[in-house]
Amino acid sequence: MEWPAMLKAKYEPIMRAKYCDIGWLGHGWRPIVEGLLDELLKYEGQINIGQIKEKFGGLRVYIDMMEDAVDGDAWDHPAYGLIGAAENRCFEVCEECGGVDDVLVEPAEGHYWVKTMCSVCRGNYDEVLKAKWAEAGA
Repeated sequence: MEWPAMLKAKYEPIMRAKYCDIGWLGHGWRPIVEGLLDELLKYEGQINIGQIKEKFGGLRVYIDMMEDAVDGDAWDHPAYGLIGAAENRCFEVCEECGGVDDVLVEPAEGHYWVKTMCSVCRGNYDEVLKAKWAEAGA
């Protein structure tokens, strides 16, 4: 089973998103994403994931909060702290290989997308991109 399908099946109680572009997330962020989703499962019935994607070199996770999930300000819900920590961690980890050495957040040479990658993956980005397109069936 492909990773996006596995995630949607495993985390279905909270992942009812119409737009989860997780297939384009690099393999290096997968442990962070799965760890976050494991934690967010604790809030089943309180949240639904609206979007998961990469944007401007960072992980983005958007949730819908159920009306009765919190007393007071919804931004105080613990899910937002978990999401923020995962999003921040992804700026320190190569999206492709999961390495933490020499990680930069900037456009890959010759491309317009801002990516969070180590120097090795950045140097091989054309091959990485071709593999992603092939995996997506494009």
